[in-house]
Formats: sequence, structure tokens, C-alpha cells
Amino acid sequence: STSAVSKELLSRLRENLKSAPTDAHAKSELAQALNSLAALQATQGDLSAAKTSLEEGLALDKRNAATLANLAIVNYRMGNYRASEDLLLAYIGRERNDQEIHLLLGEVYYAQEKVAQAINQWAEALQLGPNPQISARLDKARKELGMTK
Repeated sequence: STSAVSKELLSRLRENLKSAPTDAHAKSELAQALNSLAALQATQGDLSAAKTSLEEGLALDKRNAATLANLAIVNYRMGNYRASEDLLLAYIGRERNDQEIHLLLGEVYYAQEKVAQAINQWAEALQLGPNPQISARLDKARKELGMTK
């Protein structure tokens, strides 16, 4: 089964890292494996296990964009909007031109009833290229705030 293989792989990667704690490659390999495991866990609906895997990955490599983004998504899906917001802001600090992240940050703001901030994120996302989904979210939010284009 995949989970048995994953457990075996993870324990091998953890051992590698234990024997060479400063090895950047060993860290990044384990962080990648944890990301893959988290994706599987999230797909199976086990968001709290996915969150744990991603938090372990982030502790290994605070700058890993994929881990940051995935942990933000898991937190969002769990309703931890504030945690998700912090992670997304950290991500955007490094990677401004990721339309999906601006979309998600908009959703996180919107879920917290920070509609004006959501509008700003979606407007910024659309500057990176056309996207009908984002345009629709933006129009709806602007109507709610009584704004016109």
C-alpha cells in the first residue's frame, strides 16, 4: 500500500537527516516527501494529518514555497483563516506573481469578511492575466460593497 511505502520512505529520509542534520539536500528531500504525503492525506480527507506533515516540512525548510502554499490551503479548508492568511502573506512576500495565491488570499480575506482586502487581492491577481473565476469573484464582492467598476 502507498501509506506503508510512504512510512518506510519517510523514516529512511528522517534517518538520513539525523545522520547529517546540516545537509540541505537531505532536508529538501524530506520536505518534498512530506509534501507528497500531505497531498495524499488531504485527498483522503485527513486534513489534520496533512497539516501535521506540512508543518514538519515547513520546520525543515521555512522558505519552501510549495510547503507554504499547501499548508495555507489546508488551513483554509480547515477554517483556520488567520493561519492561512499569515502563510499566504509570507509566500507572497517572496513570490508576488502567483495568480493562484492572490486568488486564495482573496478567498481567505473574504471568509473573514475583509471584503475590501479580498477585492485588492483579486484585482492584483487579474493584473497578472485574465481569469474568469477571479473576475466573477471580484464583481460579486464589489457589488456587495456597493462599488462600481
